[in-house]
Amino acid sequence: MDHHRFYPYGMLWSNVSLGEGSRYLLSGGHTPWGQLSASFTTFWNVSSSSGPLAQGPPGWDTGYKINFVGMPFADSVKTFETRNAVWLDWYREDVPLGKDIVPGELYSAMVAARLARLAAREVAEAAADAADAAENAAEAAAAERAARREEQAAQAAALAEAMEAALAGMQG
Repeated sequence: MDHHRFYPYGMLWSNVSLGEGSRYLLSGGHTPWGQLSASFTTFWNVSSSSGPLAQGPPGWDTGYKINFVGMPFADSVKTFETRNAVWLDWYREDVPLGKDIVPGELYSAMVAARLARLAAREVAEAAADAADAAENAAEAAAAERAARREEQAAQAAALAEAMEAALAGMQG
């Protein structure tokens, strides 16, 4: 897992098998080039074929605000109990042996959740557009009915006037 230093941030390592896991963070260039990772790098469901990792992150050199979720470390790994780990604000969440981490592949789950949110937003926008169209159609129908009533009232007034004129002609 070579980050090449120079503070790469926001990296996601998800559902990765490290093989034996004997040198998973022992590459990446010289220490003066910076930390192996920068803030918000996440190791999610990272495993090795040899079982729990006997070696923890190499302390300060690993980086600030790093997340280790479902990454099994041996009980002998004390890196997380040091002042560096506290100062660097690392987050560690172990998964009990025999249990699977859910979701196993974080990136795919994040993409699926984002697509679901976008689809829900599109459905909500379509429903709002349909409601607006229905409201506009109702307003148009009401205006049409009002115009018909006005026309009918005008016709009734004209008919009443014609009848009055006819009556006046018969009487005169």
